[in-house]
Amino acid sequence: MALKEIIPEISEALQYFKTHDDFSAHTAYQYFNIIFQRSKFGPKPCDDQVGLGKYISDAGYGRLFPKMYKSLFVYLDASESCPQGYRNLSQMLFTYISLSDVSPDLCKSLGKDGGIQILLEGLKPIKAAYQRGVAVETVGLTTVRILQILHNAIRLTSSNLAIYRLNNAVSILEGFLQVDNLLQVLSLMILSYVVNDSESGILATSEQGVRALLDMFKAAASSRNHYGELGEITFSAFETLDAINHLAINDDIKSIVQEKGAFPCIIRMLQDDFSPEDQLVAVEAIWNLAFIESIRQSDQIQGVVPTLRTLMLSSSNDLQRMCESALWQINGYSNNDSPRTPPPTYQEAISEPDPTRPKQSAQIMLSYQWDSQQRVLQIKERLLHAGYRVWMDLTNLRGDILTAMAEAVEESDVILICMTEKYKNSKSCRAEATYAYKQRKKLIPLMMEEGYEPDGWLGLLQGMDLYYRFHSESQFDSSTVELLKAIGEYTSCGDDLLDGPIRPTQREVEGKANADPKTKEKPARDWSKEDVQVWLRDNDLSELCETFSKFNGKHLRKLRTKCAKDEEKFEEELKRDYKLNGAHCTQFIVALEDAFQD
Repeated sequence: MALKEIIPEISEALQYFKTHDDFSAHTAYQYFNIIFQRSKFGPKPCDDQVGLGKYISDAGYGRLFPKMYKSLFVYLDASESCPQGYRNLSQMLFTYISLSDVSPDLCKSLGKDGGIQILLEGLKPIKAAYQRGVAVETVGLTTVRILQILHNAIRLTSSNLAIYRLNNAVSILEGFLQVDNLLQVLSLMILSYVVNDSESGILATSEQGVRALLDMFKAAASSRNHYGELGEITFSAFETLDAINHLAINDDIKSIVQEKGAFPCIIRMLQDDFSPEDQLVAVEAIWNLAFIESIRQSDQIQGVVPTLRTLMLSSSNDLQRMCESALWQINGYSNNDSPRTPPPTYQEAISEPDPTRPKQSAQIMLSYQWDSQQRVLQIKERLLHAGYRVWMDLTNLRGDILTAMAEAVEESDVILICMTEKYKNSKSCRAEATYAYKQRKKLIPLMMEEGYEPDGWLGLLQGMDLYYRFHSESQFDSSTVELLKAIGEYTSCGDDLLDGPIRPTQREVEGKANADPKTKEKPARDWSKEDVQVWLRDNDLSELCETFSKFNGKHLRKLRTKCAKDEEKFEEELKRDYKLNGAHCTQFIVALEDAFQD
């Protein structure tokens, strides 16, 4: 059914929940059932699940969760004494499972409004019951449903990670790794997104769970509809492999993936009957596994190279990039089949650049993740002001992206590594930084995120070097002075500007002079192309940056006019002419309306 047809009944249900405090009555069950009927797994689902998720989230269903959960959780082990209360608890959880499976908006609301916190807190007495061996069947079923919601909320919304970490999700979920298969698998899938590299050993403590997850993936990838089952839970090949990719930060698990014979199923996902999103997660798995030398040299990995080259012709920019990253990893950070150069030691990597290179040609490369761009632009201005040539990707490189990046690394004398959690998790950033390391470039770490402690590959790359703090405006000037001194130890260009305090650039001076805190933001119609790119990323539409790379505010205004005249026809145009899928169409239209709401 169309979303607009079911809004009245959904609104009636929400109004009931907002005006009541006791949710154990039969009437409440009926309203929970109305919402469930229209959700993804319901018998009469709405044909716009993303739109339904956004509508119900905007209407406050995420904010209602803590109140409803507290009211009904008391019936967890009272299925006999108060069957209606337990039925309502189950049905309420089903609605959130089904909606959170497709709605990042609802997942964000669960994090923002305390839903994740109360779910994790509710797992503590359940874990204690399992440890005492007194958990009954109803407790197990409810635990499964709680874990499903927690899995969706972290899978679809990475910004919830801090909430999981703050509420001790790792220690709570670790307690479920030694119980039955289904709870092991669900806990592993959540932990795969939550643990940091130093905690990754926890993931290997449940080898039985890992193997069960791999069996689920193999069944899903081999099935006609690309879904597999474990108990009462159904998972897609995409979901299971995405979790496996996160689990594989632990090298022992990479070996289990190979041992369990999952690679043919990963290759199976590269075929045409799988979506570009499925193919993307499969290529990521290949990239992931190729970090193990024995796997990288295997006939299976080498045999998939022609397929990866074919997929580089895909219309999906993300898939193109992932294929190129995988090929680079397989070929040892080379874009051809030439022999690989052994990696240097860390001390070799931080030694002085080649003395035969003319020092007046010193170039600085800024390696960063997009969310840090504004602060990195400030650093770039200071470096230019000090007389250095600076290479910084401002266009989110298209075409042969890794070749362009490699040339920039090779031509630079110093690489500034702008460290954040998202930088560490970025495939392209890792390729960039690791290639710079293998090219024996001088690496200087800059801290762009307060409180972040580099771990995993980024922590190893940083080594024992001091980093320079650029996450704070108050420290920006002093950190710039220290950074330029450090760069000056390896280059001579700009040395004449290093005596005395660093001066702001003319652009910074003019910017501060003209700044007015009461001035409104620049109207959307006046946006530059760069502003449009920032707007897309701020609205979780980074995948569309290339599609709209030549658009400025005037172009967006024309699109908004079309949308206002006939939204349905405009959506068809987005799908036909711009190749947007349904989810992106909804997100783009909502963001467009917000941008021009004045």
